[in-house]
Amino acid sequence: LAPSEEAEHARLMACDCSAIHRHLVDGVCPDLLGPGGLDCGLFLQARLCLLTREFGTPHDSALVPILDFANHDANTPGAHQSWDLADDSMVVKATRHIAAGEELTISYGPLSNPVLLRTYGFTVPCADEAVWTCSLRGSDVLAEAAACGWNSEGLSGSVPGVMEVMLDASKLSETLAHMLDACDEVGIAPMRL
Repeated sequence: LAPSEEAEHARLMACDCSAIHRHLVDGVCPDLLGPGGLDCGLFLQARLCLLTREFGTPHDSALVPILDFANHDANTPGAHQSWDLADDSMVVKATRHIAAGEELTISYGPLSNPVLLRTYGFTVPCADEAVWTCSLRGSDVLAEAAACGWNSEGLSGSVPGVMEVMLDASKLSETLAHMLDACDEVGIAPMRL
């Protein structure tokens, strides 16, 4: 995964999951956890299942049996899922003709490869990547702000060092995009402006 930060992100996620497991094991009566206790590996597997298979609903997140097995197709998904408020249920509707035997796919949304990898464990060909993102560690943002002479005290309260700042290229204004391109062309770090 070098030179990307994905290996470090995976390590941090594993540490987070391990800390949650430890907190649960320490805070729950052992009799409630069964004869073998709460296995850390099984807990990690369950957490990853929830992360990769949950759908947003008006009631928070939910697992939706069968639909949670649908694969991602950003270009030509065969179906779209949405929450029906009147029936309080998830509804799946075909978006095009589905041939007999064809895999039924949905779109997980316009996500970048780093987000797809972190959330679902796969990437798509670069040409199919719906959006680009750039991840910055909160500690790096604070260090750069301090190097530029910014008063980072107020910033440090809203950007903790362990937090990650995700910049989504689809959310950039055209003016900012041109400014970043100009910085790149002349070799100036945008934070130094």
